[in-house]
Amino acid sequence: MKNPENTPEAVKGGTLPVFLKFTVPNILSILALSSSGIVDAMFLGRYSGPESLAAVNIINPLFSFCFGLAIMLTIGGAVRAGKYIGEGRTEKASSIFTKTLTAISAVTLAVSLTGIFFSGWSARILGANDELMLPASEYLGIIAFFLIFNTAGYALSVFIRVDGRPVLASAGLITMGAVNILLDFLLIGVMGMGVKGAALATGTAGAAGFAVLLSHFASGRSKMKILFDGKGWRELISAAYNGLSEFISEMSVGIIMLAFNRIMIGRFDTQGVAAFTAINYLMWGGGMINYATADSLNPLVSINYGARKPERIMSFMRLAFIFVFSNGFIIFALLTAVPEALIGIFITDRGSGAFKIALEFAFYIRWAFFMNGFNQVFSAYFTAIHRPLESAVVSGSRGLVLPLLFLAVFPYLFGGFGIFIAVPVSEALALAAALFLWKYNKPSKFIR
Repeated sequence: MKNPENTPEAVKGGTLPVFLKFTVPNILSILALSSSGIVDAMFLGRYSGPESLAAVNIINPLFSFCFGLAIMLTIGGAVRAGKYIGEGRTEKASSIFTKTLTAISAVTLAVSLTGIFFSGWSARILGANDELMLPASEYLGIIAFFLIFNTAGYALSVFIRVDGRPVLASAGLITMGAVNILLDFLLIGVMGMGVKGAALATGTAGAAGFAVLLSHFASGRSKMKILFDGKGWRELISAAYNGLSEFISEMSVGIIMLAFNRIMIGRFDTQGVAAFTAINYLMWGGGMINYATADSLNPLVSINYGARKPERIMSFMRLAFIFVFSNGFIIFALLTAVPEALIGIFITDRGSGAFKIALEFAFYIRWAFFMNGFNQVFSAYFTAIHRPLESAVVSGSRGLVLPLLFLAVFPYLFGGFGIFIAVPVSEALALAAALFLWKYNKPSKFIR
């Protein structure tokens, strides 16, 4: 270490307290964000109907593309910054941080302009039928104005965690979630603004959280600063490649959502899209603890990778495995014991076709929760130790390649049952691949 007097917290002290300090606030913040999305769906489903719920779901793949690029740049840059901080090279960390934010702003601006000026065309391309065209284009046209706050806010939260202030990073994301929920109540529940209210709530919440996160860099407590050194842009490309698996994971959400929407609307009409939307929110909400746990590993593993501490990395991995297994068991138990209550959060008419389809879907999708947490932890680990290919194999197989393959084949072989089992089977095969790659990439294999 070049600066032993300024040793990062991630490399000292007991691993359990450090793991909890980084993970628990992140879990709370991710839960707050996912809860706000679920509350969006609850209010839209109850006060605007399943068509509004489906319209928002139709637009989400576009945002998954934008967030995928932002996450790829952020995670790639952040693990690089973490390694530099672990080595005591804070100026290099500042440089990659600044380039990451600049690139994210450029990408977001391009997507926002598309959403603002071509909202109707974009909604049609994303699969909106005549019934969903108006609400989908309205939602997109409004939320595109605020998109920069959400993408840049996410990036700031990740770098702030790497900078040693996980509680503040979480406070910013919790602010986003809390403001979103409050505005959902006012704009959708009280004022009846439907998808327009949902878009305004999400956008305004993003701006509020961004303001909280920005305070870190004005406080004088940050190791990383805005540093325009005008060189080293090739490093950003290299860092982005290391974050490729995160791009694949986020893009996969949008692509698979698009594929499911088209298959469900073709086989079950609008009721099928509404059913999948409810299931998708359950998967999203249930999987957020797994995502937050895996996400918390990035600074812990990358900093200890720079500090050359394989035993400490291994200890953090064991704790992450315990967390995701426990979460998977709880979600499985809930979907087994009270699936009607969970689906009823989004679809109030229990006699509708959408409710019945969602109930059958939930019976099969519950098995995925036993595996997707492990897959996310393995993928995050490979990214943090600069093994982008291995990380991309895990995230790409579980989130994109296998689900698309099975969605293309299984419905012809097994009918509706084939649609419902595509995700669990994909997670199982991806976990087998992850365990094989882990065998040859344990910390003790490459850190001496």
